[in-house]
Order: sequence, then C-alpha cells, then structure tokens
Amino acid sequence: MTGTPGTRPAGTELSGTELSGSELSGSELSGSALSGSALSGTALSGSALSGSALSGTRPAGADR
Repeated sequence: MTGTPGTRPAGTELSGTELSGSELSGSELSGSALSGSALSGTALSGSALSGSALSGTRPAGADR
C-alpha cells in the first residue's frame, strides 16, 4: 500500500507543477493588472457614489 499512495502524489506533483506554474505566472501578471484596475475602479467609483449619496442625504436631512 506504500507504493500506491507514493505513486499518486508523484504523478500529481509533476502534472500539477507544470499546470500550476503556467497558471500562477499568468494569474500573477494578468491578475495583478486586472485586480489593480478593478480595485482602483471600485474604490474610486464606490467612494464617489457613496460620497455623493451620503453628502446628498446629509444636507437634505440637516435642512429638514
């Protein structure tokens, strides 16, 4: 039974490393660029929308 479990991870390591390596490299470059833009866009858009909504609601409530 020692040979069966030993052979399984061995094959997975080789195949996993090849696929994982390509996926990691692609994800790092593409992920960083996309994540950066998405985060920056969400932060700016979210702040602008949230700020306008809050600012608009605040003065309206204060006036009332």
